Amino acid sequence: AIPNMSACGTEFINATGITLKNMNFLSANTTDGCSAASAGISYSGCNGAVYLESVSNVVLDNININSTNGSDANGTNSQRGITGTGISGLTISNTVVKNTGNATEEGPIFLQNLSGTINLTSLNLTGSAGVDDLFRIENTSTTSTISIDGSNFSNTQTSVNGSYGLVVSNFGTGTTTIHVKNSTFNQIRTQGIKGIAEGTGTLNYNITNCTFDPQAGIGSAIDLVSNQSGILNFNILNNPTV
Repeated sequence: AIPNMSACGTEFINATGITLKNMNFLSANTTDGCSAASAGISYSGCNGAVYLESVSNVVLDNININSTNGSDANGTNSQRGITGTGISGLTISNTVVKNTGNATEEGPIFLQNLSGTINLTSLNLTGSAGVDDLFRIENTSTTSTISIDGSNFSNTQTSVNGSYGLVVSNFGTGTTTIHVKNSTFNQIRTQGIKGIAEGTGTLNYNITNCTFDPQAGIGSAIDLVSNQSGILNFNILNNPTV
């Protein structure tokens, strides 16, 4: 286990061929890095239990990111769980991230400028009392194909900053293709899935066999929008509960 580090539990910059398996990060990052204002522009310098910058061929398997006692609702893991920018080729599987972040621009997984093939399976992401989004992806000029399968997104509803379960934004000139399937979105305050195509790039969004349940809240299931000259293509099929 990696507990009680100040900035990041583990950090990789300008590296390739990274594999982390069977690891616990318990209150691994206890201070914020970037400010909330800068975090919405560049993810460089933002703290997380796992921090990635300008890296390629990354594998994260059976990672547990949580607070020390496993039940701290205030987000003992400061700022973010997994965060990074400039990542080419990424696999995350069998991973739990909870009790991370207590302000806007903070939450379990925030990634920027992904490229290549991104495979994300069996993720369990749970919000804290101050979480923003559970999973945010922002791409500008990169091209990526992202697959999310068999994952659970739970509870931004009780957070004062709570927003999306999964939000993917394609800004600038890049092309992002994302497939979300066999996943659940429960107690999300705004939308379970959000997509934004902006600039002159293309966002292709495919959502299949997913379940959305706001429970006592008023959140909606899916919201996909195109701004400026952004191109948005989507297929929404066989989602049993919306």
